[in-house]
Amino acid sequence: MGVFLNQLQYQRSGISPQWFGLLYILAALAAIAGGWSHRLTGRMGRRAGAALLMGGGGALCLAMATCPLPWASVVGIMALRGAGALFEPMSLDLQNEAAPAGSVAAQLSCNAMVMEFTAAVLNPAFGAAADAGTACALLLGAAACGIGLLLFLAGTKR
Repeated sequence: MGVFLNQLQYQRSGISPQWFGLLYILAALAAIAGGWSHRLTGRMGRRAGAALLMGGGGALCLAMATCPLPWASVVGIMALRGAGALFEPMSLDLQNEAAPAGSVAAQLSCNAMVMEFTAAVLNPAFGAAADAGTACALLLGAAACGIGLLLFLAGTKR
């Protein structure tokens, strides 16, 4: 969701544009949460932590799509930004750990290509969904998180 749908969701929930700057700062501060990623993985483990963040991201998108209340939008966007920041270092650790010895660079390059392709498909889909309505884009975000979670769980060992 990043910053592209934030303002649309704020408008949808009835928040006045005069608050958008402050809300952007709060969401940016929530993105600092990535520094605590090691604590989450230390307590839950990488697999459970990643599953929590992906499932939680999907749940937040679903909640904002179905419940456009101002407080829910602010909390949801801040939590999404925080979850994304927490997930980033974890994702890099998981990719490095899963790469076979001797071909780490090749594996990471393949991972980057898959992620770029996925973004190339999803970004226009999010744009089209947002044109149909912010709720549609949020539902797409929930679906993407859910599919990502299922693929992640299928591809990782306990």
